[in-house]
Amino acid sequence: HCRSGTAGSHTTALLKGPRLQRRKKCVPHHDVTITCRSGNFCIAANNDACECLTGFACRKMNCTETNFECVKVKNLETRCHSYRGPYCSQNEICAYEKTNLKCLFNCTCYGLYKAVCARKVEEDPCTDGSLAIVTPGVAGYKCDRCLSASKVLTAPRGG
Repeated sequence: HCRSGTAGSHTTALLKGPRLQRRKKCVPHHDVTITCRSGNFCIAANNDACECLTGFACRKMNCTETNFECVKVKNLETRCHSYRGPYCSQNEICAYEKTNLKCLFNCTCYGLYKAVCARKVEEDPCTDGSLAIVTPGVAGYKCDRCLSASKVLTAPRGG
């Protein structure tokens, strides 16, 4: 089921225009800041961008079920492609590796994954919109096209 939503006022230039305003898509919204809440909302979207509810960031995905998700997470700095995340060379890919942390609740928790660099595999480049997952002790990575960014939560540095 999809509820109608009203997007926030902070939109990018790409999202402004009559074409996007006419097109609506049902997009999952995941809030993992304080509580774990998820729901589907009908929001403005085109092929390249979406206009999430206020406070949520739009993430393009390669998933056949949905090509976008809207996420609200509290720790962004230690994730892949962030200022405190790992800096990977051209022959590496930033991936998420499972840690030994166990969650006590049904909700996923911060620190369950850490961002690491893995040697890039030509057969599986893990293009934008997909998340690379590393299993400790197993060579390579698995590219997941439908995994939500809200499921691979990293801990703050030093936390």
